[in-house]
Amino acid sequence: MSEQPPPSTLAAAEALRRQGSTQLQASLHALKRDVAASIRLCSRDFAVLGQELVDALQHKARREHAVRHALEHERKRRRKLQHQLADQQQAQQGCTNFRVLCRVRPVLSHEQDESSVAGSAQQQLNDSTSSNSPQQKQMRIHVDSQQELKVCSVVDGTLYKSFSFYRVFDEGSTQDHVFTDVAPLVIAAVEGQHSCIFAYGQIGAGKTHTMQGSEGDRGVYFRAADLIYKTTQELQPLYGFTVTMQLVEIYNEEVYDLLAGSSAQSSSSSQQQQLSTQLFSPPTTGTSSSYTYPPGASRPALEIRHGERGVYLKNVTTIVVKNADQVHSAIERGAANRSVHATEKNEQSSRSHTVLMIDIERKSKASGDIDTGRLVLVDLAGSERLSKTETTGQRLREAQYINKSLCAISDVMSALRAKEKHIPFRNSKLTHMLQDSLGGDNSNTLMFVHVSPTSADVSETIDTLKFASRVSHIRLGSSNRRTERLEINRLNGIITTQAAQLQTMQDKLSSELELRKKYEKRLEEYRQEEYRRKAREDELKRQQTLAPLSSSTSILSPRTVSL
Repeated sequence: MSEQPPPSTLAAAEALRRQGSTQLQASLHALKRDVAASIRLCSRDFAVLGQELVDALQHKARREHAVRHALEHERKRRRKLQHQLADQQQAQQGCTNFRVLCRVRPVLSHEQDESSVAGSAQQQLNDSTSSNSPQQKQMRIHVDSQQELKVCSVVDGTLYKSFSFYRVFDEGSTQDHVFTDVAPLVIAAVEGQHSCIFAYGQIGAGKTHTMQGSEGDRGVYFRAADLIYKTTQELQPLYGFTVTMQLVEIYNEEVYDLLAGSSAQSSSSSQQQQLSTQLFSPPTTGTSSSYTYPPGASRPALEIRHGERGVYLKNVTTIVVKNADQVHSAIERGAANRSVHATEKNEQSSRSHTVLMIDIERKSKASGDIDTGRLVLVDLAGSERLSKTETTGQRLREAQYINKSLCAISDVMSALRAKEKHIPFRNSKLTHMLQDSLGGDNSNTLMFVHVSPTSADVSETIDTLKFASRVSHIRLGSSNRRTERLEINRLNGIITTQAAQLQTMQDKLSSELELRKKYEKRLEEYRQEEYRRKAREDELKRQQTLAPLSSSTSILSPRTVSL
């Protein structure tokens, strides 16, 4: 028979259980209040913290934008002042952004006699006539000062005509002296402007020597490359630079790539490499009429196109050059591919116009703005009188094309001087390529006029000097015409500005999305924590519900007594 507990014990146990349940419920309610208070506090703190962070980011973005705007404004103001200073200096010196320099080449050894006496029996006969024409009277070139040269009589020094230019270099001028006046245009190209330097003159007047030079006496090509990298190195803390170059020739009114097949481009097969080696071997000297570098179908001609950045050549080889030595190497490879032929005046007379284009892209490290300058160096083929040279066949055809392109330059110069609305740039491939350099407001052009000092060339020399004198007062960009290029540049400027604004907004949106992800992650962590707390509360409730039942069962269940 089982033994029943006394009623007092049961009452005490029940009171104890109720007391424990009440304490657990009180603890649970307190825990809920603490969790709710923590969530409210955390939500408020995170909201305040998030707003402070967003405000700080926006303030930083506004401040950065203001600093960039001020820097860009100051940069434009500084450039404007530099241009005004340059214009004032040019005005004081009586020059424009189109300058003409004249260089008289030295008398060669085989010209010593003819430089001091009449060049032919007919000229000697005509000297006795009373005429002031240079064709009828033996003349010579005399450099009177750094800005003036004269055409005088060999016999008595009678003045025939005088010419004035921005600078005149006599026979004793060195390549260093000549490059002194070229350097400002090279620096202007580094600063984002267009600079064009071209050598003009009759055949054998020394154009290639000025532009290319010789081993140990480098010309404008090589010295300009050295100055470009010297200047970019000095500006390296403020800007990042990318320099590219192209080298082409215009032969018989067709544009050919002088760097095609070079190490900058890889051939698709060994057969193409072998073909390139055959085509681009150095030209031979002498009087042979055959070319080592055959023109026409042997070389694909390049097409001149118009794009966002102006005139460009389709499929031309563009080399990224890291230093001046790479530029030198590319120039030497291209010079070996140039079309040359021996003439009476020159053993290696250039039969084509060579155009070297160096693009200098400058990116500001402060604002990220990019501007591109271009330096164009042109070595023109020499003009010649067909009646005097008596050339025939292929040489005659070459001379006709050369004279045609030089006449096109004369027409363009005359139109620019007259400020005509229509400039005939497309009359020749040469002037078409030089359209941006000759017709732009942001252009500086220098024309090197080369003349021979000998009396035999006095007629061509006077024609050259007259042409140079006519164009010496051209002011580039003075015409009111609005070209397609300017409109394209304006639209490109708008596109660039809008793209920069879009990029700024995208950066801001990315920052806000990153911050939102961070908040969402933190909120999800609190939700998980709250879920776990609710699970614990439910578990406590379940345990509290089951605890009285289990206790009652254990107390009220009859005990079995063994008999």
